Amino acid sequence: MKISYLGAVCLALALLAGHVRAAAVNVGDSVSLNWRTTNGIAVFNRELKGHLLVVDFWASWCPACMQEAPDVAKAYRLFSHDGVGFVGISLDVDLGAMQRTTRRIGYVWPQVCSCQGWSDPIVQQWGINAIPTAFIIGPDARILWKGFPVGLAAALKNQLKEHPTQVILARRAQFLLAAASTAIRDHRDVARACRDISNISPAIHRDASLLKPVRNLLLLVRRNGLKLAQKLRANATAMNRLSTLIGRRNVMMYLGL
Repeated sequence: MKISYLGAVCLALALLAGHVRAAAVNVGDSVSLNWRTTNGIAVFNRELKGHLLVVDFWASWCPACMQEAPDVAKAYRLFSHDGVGFVGISLDVDLGAMQRTTRRIGYVWPQVCSCQGWSDPIVQQWGINAIPTAFIIGPDARILWKGFPVGLAAALKNQLKEHPTQVILARRAQFLLAAASTAIRDHRDVARACRDISNISPAIHRDASLLKPVRNLLLLVRRNGLKLAQKLRANATAMNRLSTLIGRRNVMMYLGL
């Protein structure tokens, strides 16, 4: 991990203060989250389901943290709408100073701050030796990436390719459902529609935003006759994808079968 000059300064300060310890959390490790932010938000492992989470260790008194704060803010602007969550772990000992700094630098995401500095329990458990240090946690609570915030945006871009969030999967599903509807409406082409539906990721969870497009697709098939509905029903993969999205009983009801 490349350390910037200011990052090296913060590490040196930690060494002088006797706070350096063996790194306890590294890429590939599983983590257990049981935190509460300063505004009362609970952060648990179950909140990770279908999402990525950025955990950023920082402090308002840390020059390197202030230097790289724009990189964290940029990553938030780029990827928060893609289902990436952010939480900060502040090593500040003055809560007011931390809150004033978050407002000044645009840290709008939740923060955890015990006001214990390097003695913070999370800092101790994670073996944090230098700040700023950022982590990307996957949906299964494993560490996917660890580094300085300057590399956070690029790391998120890469990780989202391998671990697309439910937000991204739902967005892709909406596109595929629209394509399937076009195939039925314009060509009565069930085979093409089934190919589009089958391309919906099997990793997707039930999502309220997909109820309407699935229902509209199935009602469109139904209006085009029983034969088309039976062809769709005969395609096991397409039926499994649709059943994952809204439940099999609903699929059969909208198809009129």
